[in-house]
Amino acid sequence: MLPESDFLRIHRSFIVSRSKIRSFSKQEVFLSDGTSLPIGRQYAGEVIQKLVK
Repeated sequence: MLPESDFLRIHRSFIVSRSKIRSFSKQEVFLSDGTSLPIGRQYAGEVIQKLVK
């Protein structure tokens, strides 16, 4: 229901706003408020691909 251009599913339990992502690695996403969230194995390839663009 959320627009794909603004939000990204990074884990079965987490959907994040792209505007809140400060940085990322292969295993986690770091948000602008200092929170780090894991990237699920099944989502890793797609997440990295979309964030690198």
